[in-house]
Amino acid sequence: MRPDLTEEILPALMTWLSAVREYSGRVAKAAGIGVTDLEALHELAQEGPMSSGLLARRLCVTTGAITHLVDRLQDADLVRRVPDPADRRRVLVEISPEAAERIRCDYRPLVDAVRGTLSALDVTEQQSVLRFLTAGTADVRTLR
Repeated sequence: MRPDLTEEILPALMTWLSAVREYSGRVAKAAGIGVTDLEALHELAQEGPMSSGLLARRLCVTTGAITHLVDRLQDADLVRRVPDPADRRRVLVEISPEAAERIRCDYRPLVDAVRGTLSALDVTEQQSVLRFLTAGTADVRTLR
């Protein structure tokens, strides 16, 4: 029987998430923007253009708050509103190429650190991490 390390993994995962949030806080402060603004930029950089409504749900903010957030980011030339190619009546929010590059640069040290940690794992361990992250993300996105 395999040992179950769930009760050891859960607190370690929460600690890792806290460390990533702390890093993001430093990135936001250095960029002169709020953490929620940075989270919006990160979401758009990772997932691509999306409606304001979906962005609001991803960030757990109201539609009124997301309107102000997008206005603020648009005024700073970090995002733009563009027509939805599938339905020109809808508008999507997309990150500007300059902001996307800034996000990549700001997160490069974190990405490099995680890459180093992952490269120390063998392929089977990496597959387990990937399987956990893929399934875990899908599970968390279904929570209300």
